[in-house]
Amino acid sequence: MMHCCITIDPSNLQPANAQVAYQQGAAIAHNIKALIAGKSPTPATVNLRGTLMKLGLHQSAVEIFDRYEIKGQLGQAIRLATYLELMPTPARNFINRTGWFTEDILKRITTL
Repeated sequence: MMHCCITIDPSNLQPANAQVAYQQGAAIAHNIKALIAGKSPTPATVNLRGTLMKLGLHQSAVEIFDRYEIKGQLGQAIRLATYLELMPTPARNFINRTGWFTEDILKRITTL
């Protein structure tokens, strides 16, 4: 997967991650529509919500709003819930949730 983000203002540097690229992409789409309609474009506003990191099969670390760090299985639950929230359609959400659920149950059954 490739992520792209850039800023011209060196005092407003953003991390090169999907969260920033996603928000910038939405701003670009908005500005293209504005230009087509004869309106002025507006600067992108990026709101960093935190960092999500997978640490093995059932562990994750999350940093929320640069304040709270949560690790382990609770971090994994927060990470998965965040990704589910970002799914574009309920059908895609259901497919992913079903896959994660069955994978987790099958792993636990096979390790007994």
